[in-house]
This record gives sequence, C-alpha cells and structure tokens, in this order.
Amino acid sequence: MIDFNALKTTIHDGVLDALQKHSSHVTAIPRTAQGDIPINGLPLELYPWHRYLAMSLRGNLEIANRYSQADWEHFEFASSNRSESSRFRAAAALVTQVYDAAKDDPNGRQEAAHLIFLAAAEALLGTGLRRFPPSHGTKSAGHYRQI
Repeated sequence: MIDFNALKTTIHDGVLDALQKHSSHVTAIPRTAQGDIPINGLPLELYPWHRYLAMSLRGNLEIANRYSQADWEHFEFASSNRSESSRFRAAAALVTQVYDAAKDDPNGRQEAAHLIFLAAAEALLGTGLRRFPPSHGTKSAGHYRQI
C-alpha cells in the first residue's frame, strides 16, 4: 500500500531542498529593469521508471517554445542525478520504489504513476513552494516572492 502523505512530503521536502541548494543558479539570472527574475514557470519533471526527478525554469521570453522544456535556457537546472540535495535524490528513489512495487499487478504501475503525479502536484502546492523565484538575489527560502 502506498503512503500518499509520506510520498507527498518527501517530494515537497526534496523540491524545496533542491531549490535552496541550487539557488545560486536562479539568483545568477539577470534581472529585468524592474528588478524581477524573468521566470514564469517551474515544472517538476518526474520519471518514476528512470529513478529521476528534475526541475527546469521557463523564461518570460520563451513563449514560442513554452511546451518544449528541453529547449529552455534553464532546462533541468536541478536534477536528481546531479543535485547536491540528498533530499531530492531521496525523493527520486522513493518515487521509483513506489512505482516498482506495483510491477506484479497488471494495472499497478499505471495506478502507482497516477498517485505519484498526484502527490507531486499536491507537494508543489505546499507551503514554501508557492513563492518562487527568490526576490532580489536573496538565497533564503523564506524570502521567495509570489508569482
């Protein structure tokens, strides 16, 4: 049986920790004339079958390729394969563990993937992740501004 709340919490904590560990990438992005970081999207990419999580940043000017993350300038700025965040790597491991545990059930992996994606969606709505990107070069997670 899948512990949905534990999965959601692990993903939430992993994403928040990865954002903190990789904040120097975000704060290095040149600001607009108004002092804002020109980012309007932060997708979490989950690949349970590859034991892999990643995050990308979509820039304000990347309208033409907004659905093609691999073409974004800040594609996979944080990934579970290269991240300094042990919590982000742990989230990838748990996601894969949940997915692989369902391998003997004909519909199990599809149902597990569905629950994983739901847990991730709820995790992204959690406290601490609603405010992104960090404002005016501040690296502290407590200083994210709402977009």
